[in-house]
Amino acid sequence: MRREGRRGSRKHGQHGRAYPEKLKSAGQPCTLVNGRFVKPMDTDVIDHLAGTHHTIVTLEENVLRGGYGERVTDYVQKHYPQIKVVNIALPDAYVEHGNVSVLRNELGIDSDSILAQLKREGVLETDAEA
Repeated sequence: MRREGRRGSRKHGQHGRAYPEKLKSAGQPCTLVNGRFVKPMDTDVIDHLAGTHHTIVTLEENVLRGGYGERVTDYVQKHYPQIKVVNIALPDAYVEHGNVSVLRNELGIDSDSILAQLKREGVLETDAEA
């Protein structure tokens, strides 16, 4: 774990470091975990998060199907059905090559898009601005 808060946890890949700072500045605590491996999945970390958080958000630069977020969701649903899981991943479609920042924005995985999705999912309070 990189940082620990009390409301929700975020499991992230390489680019997931920008939005926790925006959450913090908006008064939204979170725990940042670098979930590097799909297999073996670190269930001890997920068990800890489930005991201290009400929401787990996964973020990956991969498609959801067969990825880390899907594995986390399966595990949490089986063991902690009261915990909400939100997955943010790439669409299962061809992605053009180009400027990484522009592509992340277009695909909805840049920090502003992530925060907007978390608001839509009811994870963030509506008055918390990015």
